[in-house]
Amino acid sequence: MKITDRGHGAAYSLIEGFYQTGIQKMNKRNYVGAALDFRIVDIVYETADFSMPSSDDFEAKIKDAALNFEECSKLIPKEVDYTLSKTTFTYGMQCEKRLFLYKNHPQERTPPDVITQKKFDAGHDFEKSFKDRFKHAVDVKKQLGKNFKQYPRYTFDVLKGSNFEYPYFAENKVIFEAGFCYDDVLVLVDVLERDNNENYKIYEVKNYSEIKEVTWWDLSIQYYVLSHILPCIEEFNVVLRREDGDFNVINVLAELRERLPDIEEKVGSFKQILKRSDIPDISMGAYCMNPYKCDFMEFCKKSQTNGQGNFSRKRYSIGSLFRKLLTFR
Repeated sequence: MKITDRGHGAAYSLIEGFYQTGIQKMNKRNYVGAALDFRIVDIVYETADFSMPSSDDFEAKIKDAALNFEECSKLIPKEVDYTLSKTTFTYGMQCEKRLFLYKNHPQERTPPDVITQKKFDAGHDFEKSFKDRFKHAVDVKKQLGKNFKQYPRYTFDVLKGSNFEYPYFAENKVIFEAGFCYDDVLVLVDVLERDNNENYKIYEVKNYSEIKEVTWWDLSIQYYVLSHILPCIEEFNVVLRREDGDFNVINVLAELRERLPDIEEKVGSFKQILKRSDIPDISMGAYCMNPYKCDFMEFCKKSQTNGQGNFSRKRYSIGSLFRKLLTFR
């Protein structure tokens, strides 16, 4: 998308399009997405060639977009409530029981062993080496630590364009760990880059040599959230490790668009599962070790050994007690 140095015809079309999508997002309480759309309306109006006179309706939309931008900016909360994240979404894709236990019974979780922790550390080191290519980026994690609920508001404040508060972003337009929340799903972007035409490039860094299925889960849930918020995603890149240790950057935007309908369905399904009062009745299987070793395996083994099925204590209905009595006869 090119928003500068455009003739009035193309500029009118851009303004109308982003004004309408901004209104739609605002009506759905997607205030970050709406504000970013209204911001583009203002940028196009200020930079395009409007030598021909415009209609009263057009001028009204320009004023309305500016007012809506301010209103949406005020409505974005300092902290967001969210149900799912990238991590919990991938847990649900591996096993819905793992998702439920992680959210509702975290005390039953087994901490990662030494080998697993070393893999995590190697992944973080690989990610850091890629981020080192971008100088003077705004690092949200450095500013907020584990206050993840505050990431979306902070990210928006950077994106809306305050050169005084965020001089690094004004010059380089790169954010590490940018946070976005949509449909009760929070995602943090490894590297977010914006150019002068409001085009966005996303980089998700994985210490793999190839794209695995779990990688697609991670990328897809990010795209699901970001596609509803960012005005124009130009590239969605996964950064892999080449055999020589260098970076292999692959744009997978087309593939993620095709996966979008399935992801929306999964999000709805996982949120329903988390509303349950009982633990999902799922037996242990090969998925306990694939794609990662589940950190609730010991809990499930213990439950089965104690004859408790998937529950932490015995629960019998009247019908099940009656069937047991018949068995003993």
